[in-house]
Amino acid sequence: RTAVELKKGEFVCEYVGELVSAAEADRRAERCPDAERYFMALKPSDKPDGHYVVIDAYAVRNVAAFINFSCKPNLRKVSVPATHADSKFPRVGFVAIDTIK
Repeated sequence: RTAVELKKGEFVCEYVGELVSAAEADRRAERCPDAERYFMALKPSDKPDGHYVVIDAYAVRNVAAFINFSCKPNLRKVSVPATHADSKFPRVGFVAIDTIK
């Protein structure tokens, strides 16, 4: 449910957090297991060899960190164009899969 109707394909919000390496994410998860709930692993297009980075929204976040991920999602993850055009610093957003009332 939402207070304002969202049309199919409408941008909802960006997933905001600190961009860290996979090794740093592992270190943080060992120190604070709850932190993993706020990790979003991303594989940058310039790293096809399995390396990835993580958006860590545990300490630095916005409303997107509280989105409930479900088996029947109503949002879809999308790449968000960045003004810097550097794939090493990806941005992720969510759009409505269908109209949400």
